[in-house]
Amino acid sequence: MDVEALFTQLAVDLQDEGVTPGRLYGGSGLFVDGVPFACLKRDTMAFRLGQGTDAAREALRIEGAGDFSPAGDGTVEPGWVAVPVEQVSEWNRLAETALNAARG
Repeated sequence: MDVEALFTQLAVDLQDEGVTPGRLYGGSGLFVDGVPFACLKRDTMAFRLGQGTDAAREALRIEGAGDFSPAGDGTVEPGWVAVPVEQVSEWNRLAETALNAARG
């Protein structure tokens, strides 16, 4: 799977909502009003769902999902959940949830 193409399609799907792509954590990020809410790092998309939220807990139940460590050193970014490309069918839904959370 071409994960960059999947990321680009997600960015296109959300552009009408004011979402812009950019660089984040050494990968490709999605932003709304300058606030990051999603990041593609290697073959994993991470979503900023909020620390301890129902959305984060639900996302962590997705097979292969886990805490997001941008540097890959075990230091996690609180409130972010990493979801592997094997679960790409979840990415749009999670991106919408993270986008709404970023808007407050």
